Amino acid sequence: MQLAIAQLWPKTPRSVVRILVVTLAVGVGSREAWADGCPLPTSDIDTDRPDTTNSSETVPAGSFQWENGINIADWSDGTRLDGTNSRLRLGIADCAELLVDIPDYSISPHSADVHGFTGVAPAAKMELQGLPEGSQVSFVAGAGLPTGSRNNGGNITKPYLQIPWSQEIGEDFGVHGMLT
Repeated sequence: MQLAIAQLWPKTPRSVVRILVVTLAVGVGSREAWADGCPLPTSDIDTDRPDTTNSSETVPAGSFQWENGINIADWSDGTRLDGTNSRLRLGIADCAELLVDIPDYSISPHSADVHGFTGVAPAAKMELQGLPEGSQVSFVAGAGLPTGSRNNGGNITKPYLQIPWSQEIGEDFGVHGMLT
């Protein structure tokens, strides 16, 4: 499910930086209470790539995770191939990470206008704590920077806010989603 918030979202890089700082500051309460349900270095990894719905879990503090994959999607202008789609994730504190999407080459075989490298996209991710058992929610604030091909949307900064979530519904079963 996607939620269009283009009218509510600021379009300047300075505003994006403010939102990143506020997102990280939200979790500055009691460190002990905050870290209670955060992933540990011994936890199983939960990747964001290559699918389009990100994990609601952050990487453990002090951990580095490099994810990679290929996406094939059906867009209004036809099928689109993104490859290889890489994300770097660094756990900077309990339940907090910095991430960056590395530019990948994107092409639509049915549209000559869509091809070239995407822009680099840095972001910050915070996992909320104190939720009911089996629930996970995190906030991701970032921006696609205009470093890619003009043919592939690389001419403007594209700020974004994502809210990945998950809910366990039984032993080894769960529902996952993301508002974007």
